[in-house]
Amino acid sequence: MPAESLPTNGACIRALRRAYGLKLYELAKDIQVTDGHLGKIETGRVNASLTVLRRLMVRFDVPLAALVTHKLPEREGEQIPA
Repeated sequence: MPAESLPTNGACIRALRRAYGLKLYELAKDIQVTDGHLGKIETGRVNASLTVLRRLMVRFDVPLAALVTHKLPEREGEQIPA
């Protein structure tokens, strides 16, 4: 595994994207990757690089744990659906 990669739970990233009502191509554009690459991350075919993880953390204003576990952050007093 390359030094820049970190195993992630793509299903968590997908759940977070959907909870925010974003289409795959919209989030891909926001974090500066292709929609194909983001799709591979979400399906677990590739791992997200640290750069991509940082961009996701900034985009969603969440800690790293929200990207790799199903413990998504609360928003306005309600749990974001997983």
